[in-house]
Parts: sequence; structure tokens; C-alpha cells
Amino acid sequence: AHDTLTAYLHNEFPHCDEELVVMDEGDVTLPQSLMNHNPTLIRAKRLSAGIAKGKLIRYNDIELSVFEQETASLNFEQAKQQVTETLINKAELASGQEKEIIKAHLGILNDDILNEKVSGFVSNGESLAKAILLTVAAITETLMQSSSAYLKERVLDIKDIALQLLMTAHPHVQVSTDFTLTEPSIVIANDLTPSQFLGLDRDNLQGLILTQAGSTSHTVILARAFNIPTVSGVEIDACAKHEGETLFVDGGLGIVALTPSEAVSTYFERAMWIAEQVKATESEYLNLQAQTKDGHQIEIAANIACTVEAESAFAKGAEGIGLFRTEMLFMDRSTAPDEQEQFDAYKQVLEAAGDKAVIIRTMDIGGDKP
Repeated sequence: AHDTLTAYLHNEFPHCDEELVVMDEGDVTLPQSLMNHNPTLIRAKRLSAGIAKGKLIRYNDIELSVFEQETASLNFEQAKQQVTETLINKAELASGQEKEIIKAHLGILNDDILNEKVSGFVSNGESLAKAILLTVAAITETLMQSSSAYLKERVLDIKDIALQLLMTAHPHVQVSTDFTLTEPSIVIANDLTPSQFLGLDRDNLQGLILTQAGSTSHTVILARAFNIPTVSGVEIDACAKHEGETLFVDGGLGIVALTPSEAVSTYFERAMWIAEQVKATESEYLNLQAQTKDGHQIEIAANIACTVEAESAFAKGAEGIGLFRTEMLFMDRSTAPDEQEQFDAYKQVLEAAGDKAVIIRTMDIGGDKP
């Protein structure tokens, strides 16, 4: 035992904070009933399940550098105040994951490092736009050096806040953020910030194809919350010549089907119909007491890590919350939540539960949590 522990302490323990080697999921085996029709497919990373059909529309990126040579109409504090008020108003009207992500963006807006860097660059004579861009570049560089995929994916949130600050401080700069979907569409984009996603017409947004996004991207979390099939890892050039054409995205299989033949279209449309039938059948059992064939009742409860998961769990038939992981309230932030914030979090879950039981676990802090 001594020899084993000594070897571990000398050879493995010093490297325990290095990036873990993540096993590649590998390609999903595609159904033969699809492959028999010789479809034209692009393999992609699976992010949000479901099948989508729509016209391929490219989202035009906004280049932040267009603000660099412009004079700001507002100073940093004024712009920050306006963006803060806008986000607070949006949060009051939002719910679920959307509300949580808007709150996260308010946190970024009030982050000490971001504020100090912008103010420092302005004090050194830089324009506000230049100061914001330099700050984004510095924070992005730091985040991208992290071994955490989660932290790397916060870059998009930083850019989201930066764009809102720049547009607020430079109202005279003509930057079009309007992106109108007039029919069922599948949107392809290099980067799509949470704000840009929320600005899309979700009645016509059927699916998303993202060049670079991971499972913890806030845009992807929103896509899942709104049941938008989503894949990533597809280069825009690979689909460029198919803009305006109807295609299918299968978020469960991780594929984009280009120029679908009648037979391929029939396959996906049938799969979409079957999924709806399964959903309708399962919904009949949502609120029934679970029991074994011989009559023993079993409580089916959900484990949750954050407040927004409670509403979804109960909507899908949970009979209670078996475990609310309270330590998650302390994660992904630089300061601990105060008593009121913790109280509000527990209260929100209890209100969602109604007369159903909720087990709130005291903090579980171990070496697996930063």
C-alpha cells in the first residue's frame, strides 16, 4: 500500500489538475433504413436532440471592430447602466433557463476584472470601443488557456456583453441586428450569442447548426430548453452552396442531411411523426403513480443542480425532488451567494413543487469542485 501510494503521489498527483482526456463518443451507427436511400450527410456533434426540417439560413456575424474608429456618445458607466437596466427588464419577463442566463450576463457586466480593465484602458487614453475590445481580447485569451471546456465557452458570453455595451455607447453606428425568419428555418452560424438566439423568431426557428459550440454553451442550453435540435462542428463552407434549400438536422444522430431525395425526406418526416406519437403516448402517464406489476408503489423523484431544473422536472412527471445539490449555487462565481439569494433559490423550487416533497442537501464540497 505504501509503495502504491508513493508512486501515485510522485507520478500522478502532481498532474491531477491538468485537462482530462475525454473519450471521443465516436460516430453514432446510422439506421440502415436511412442509409439504404444513399443520403448526402454531414456528421456533426450532438448537442440538442430532435429532428428539424427547414430552409437553411446563414446568420451574419457582427464584427465588433466596426466600432473601433467611432466616438462614443456615452461613457462606460452610462452604457453599463443602460445595458444593466435592459437586462433587468428582460429578466423580469423571462423564466427558466432564459432568466438564469440573463442573470449570468448581469454578473459578467458587474465583474470586477472586466470593469477594471475597461476603466484602465480608458484612463490610458484609449477610446471606449478600443478599451472594450482590448478587454474582451485579454479575458478571452485567459479563458482559452483554461483546461475547462466550460470556461472556454464563456467567451461567447463575454462577447455578447461587449456587443451590447458597444451598441449602447454608439447608437449612431449602423449595425443591423435584425434577423427575420419568415418560414420554418434551420439557422447556421459561426457563433451565436445567447442574446442573438433569444432574438430569433422561435416559431420559425426549427434547428441550429453551429460551427463551434459545446454542450455547456449558454446558447446550446437555451436551445435545449426550447427543444431546438442543435448540432455543432460543421463548417459554414460545407453548407454554403445549400443556403436557401430545405434540409434536415437530426440532433440525436448528429447529422445534417443535404439535398434530401423524396425517399430521404420521407424517412425523416416519418421519424418526426413517430417522435410526436411517442411523446403523446408518454404524456398520458406523466401524472400517474409509478408502481411495479405486482402493485408496489415507487416514488420517482428528480435530482437537480439548479433552480430552473425543478419546473422542467415536475412538468415531466417528477413526484418530488430527491436531491437538490445546494453546492451548485456556489459554483462558477467569484463570491458566495448571500443568504437572500440562497433563500430565493430554495423558495423558487418549493413554489414549483407545490405540495410535493423537496429534499435539500447541505453542501457537498470535495476535491472534484473548484
